[in-house]
Amino acid sequence: MKRRLIIPLWGLVLALPVLAGCANEGHDKFIPTEDRARTALESALTAWQNGERSGVVIKGTPAVQVLDFRWSSGKQLAGYEILSSETDEAQKAWFTVRLSLKGSNKDQTVRYVVIGNDPLWVYSEENYKQASGT
Repeated sequence: MKRRLIIPLWGLVLALPVLAGCANEGHDKFIPTEDRARTALESALTAWQNGERSGVVIKGTPAVQVLDFRWSSGKQLAGYEILSSETDEAQKAWFTVRLSLKGSNKDQTVRYVVIGNDPLWVYSEENYKQASGT
């Protein structure tokens, strides 16, 4: 009886690394490279600076969609500067950006993350936390 249990347990132990690899592979396809994420962020912020409406800022392949409460509430972007980037434990690229909003004499420092494949989603940190429930 014990011998019958040993074979299935070893099979499970041997299968775990394979299953873990499959899970990571599926997750990785929704995490763009840092270069691709930066390009999407720059496209989104440039569209905002040019007076475009929030939401889908690039149609095509890949599309770029944005969730930022400042933009969607009608704030106008006078300028921006990407200050730094970092990668978190899930390999998501986060960017720290200085925003200059029209009508404000004080710049804001905001973190953005870009996730997805097609579309690429650009989230402000606040909107990302709200959407992901964290």
